[in-house]
Amino acid sequence: MNVDTLSRIAKLFIDRDDELPEEVEVKRKAQRVSIVCGPELQASTAMQAAVLTAAAAASRCFPGAVSVVCNHPDFNLGALGWPQRLSDALSAEHIGVSVLNRVEEGASTIGIGTTAELIPTVQCTFDRWTGAVVPGEGGSRLKEREGNPLAGMLSGALAVSELFLRFARVQVESTRREVGLSLWDPSQLWSGSGDDEPELIEVPDEFWLLGLGHLGQAYSFALSLLPFSDRSAVNVLLQDHDRIVPANLETGLVCSRRDIGQFKARTVASWLEARGFRPRVVERRFDERTRVERGEPRVGLCGFDGGGPRHLLDLAATGFERVVEAGLGGRADNFESMSVHSLPHSERSAAALWPDEPLGDAAARLRHLASSRRAYADVERRQGCGRLELAGRSIGVPFVGATAACLVLSEALRMVHQGKRFDHVELRLAKPSAVSARNVPPGYAGDATVPLSTQPAYRA
Repeated sequence: MNVDTLSRIAKLFIDRDDELPEEVEVKRKAQRVSIVCGPELQASTAMQAAVLTAAAAASRCFPGAVSVVCNHPDFNLGALGWPQRLSDALSAEHIGVSVLNRVEEGASTIGIGTTAELIPTVQCTFDRWTGAVVPGEGGSRLKEREGNPLAGMLSGALAVSELFLRFARVQVESTRREVGLSLWDPSQLWSGSGDDEPELIEVPDEFWLLGLGHLGQAYSFALSLLPFSDRSAVNVLLQDHDRIVPANLETGLVCSRRDIGQFKARTVASWLEARGFRPRVVERRFDERTRVERGEPRVGLCGFDGGGPRHLLDLAATGFERVVEAGLGGRADNFESMSVHSLPHSERSAAALWPDEPLGDAAARLRHLASSRRAYADVERRQGCGRLELAGRSIGVPFVGATAACLVLSEALRMVHQGKRFDHVELRLAKPSAVSARNVPPGYAGDATVPLSTQPAYRA
């Protein structure tokens, strides 16, 4: 075990419970999950987004233990913009789940659409810009009107979150409560009417993705679900200097085992090209010399892993018109948390938002963790070094990045629909009802409209 092979999911149980990686792997593979699809799936892009997201996230959390139950899995995903049949998209070559005609015995179940006699463990539901999960028994589905496919992606991510939080004993109420979020207005209760949430009319078509790890791949996945009328005309630039290692496979929604050793930017570019995009690639670090030039995307979507050079993101220095950034918690006590910022911030510069932090207490916690866990002690015993570096790696689970991606991309969508602007959103999936979202009047309306390139939303 080294920093390139350490499971970021297993690290939760290593750090919190002093379990060994092989013990965690056995438990994860034993947690069967069936995603059960109703007949509405074929006509609903939001439901299709939900099943693809749930399958991609669950298969990474519970390797080899996930299946999709669908009576007619061979329909084409063209309305969603994917060039495959559903069964092909779910295959081992792509997402990597089994397609079955029945629920496996003992499996926890995620319902998408009407599941006939089966009462699922949790039910995905949505309405326009709102994505949610309710208990299969006693929960009430929303109106499930189309409007924004990211609502489906969000519901799929939340479903896997609920199953994982129960599996990991993080939240005892998981799978027995209703959780959701309005991507149109995350500051409001999601269970209200979605009548004020508009159907997508147009879509911004210029995006510069900064970082292509956990978050950047989730952004790419979300981008692939948006209803562009001409994907080949979307101005996408992908920037990352790093290569894919085995540890990335559990958190990255786009990469697979065959991509190990490849540059992340090229892997994501190939994945997007297969879905009709024509991205450009920059394989160097983002630094103080990075600046938007003529013809390059003016919306930056920042997904740096760890600290990253977020302090360099101010618009005057980079030339971006807007930047939307997300950061994730990486410790056992906050791995399911996320923070989303949009720049310009109403109160602080990027340097003030992300100052260099003294190591102090963090270094002391790291030394204690490295010296008190069997897995890290075993590495030290066999290799003579490395336990501090292993202990310092972040915990990561894919449904957190997927949820953050929905928030980040929806901020960009509101820019062209005269929606509200939020310069700071805080969310913990263990306690999603406590979401904090700071609205900045007048939003993106009137004189505050952002001058971005757009294209009409595709209508199936």
